[in-house]
Amino acid sequence: MNGTDSFEYGPPPGVFETYAGLVKFIAVQQTSPAFYEKHRGVIESACSFLRIAASEHPILEKCFRVSLPEVIDVAGAMVRAALREANLSDEQLAWFDAQSTSALRQLVTVVRDPELPDWMRDCRWAVLGAFESWMPSPSSSAL
Repeated sequence: MNGTDSFEYGPPPGVFETYAGLVKFIAVQQTSPAFYEKHRGVIESACSFLRIAASEHPILEKCFRVSLPEVIDVAGAMVRAALREANLSDEQLAWFDAQSTSALRQLVTVVRDPELPDWMRDCRWAVLGAFESWMPSPSSSAL
């Protein structure tokens, strides 16, 4: 972390808050088109697995859509509940976690952009915080 990566929201996020921060990137194209265009390739790449997961699990699609306007901690609880309701196998959860980790790594440079829209400030915390401390991957027992 560098000097500009202070966490204004307290301790690093939990895994579900991190997922919620990632989900918010789905809305960037509609809500912040100039910022989206600047980082289009990275954002599209990072969000592609969310589209796959949503297409295979309607409860996740609904959760992603409904959680967008919520603050990260509320959205994180919604993501956790949706993953529980989707009843994913441990293998599916491991895939989701691996894809999330890869997407979050891609988004580090995006959230460090000084032009990050104000409404995405908590996404900076969620993305950078994912690498602040070791977070265990979720298993079906953690849901």
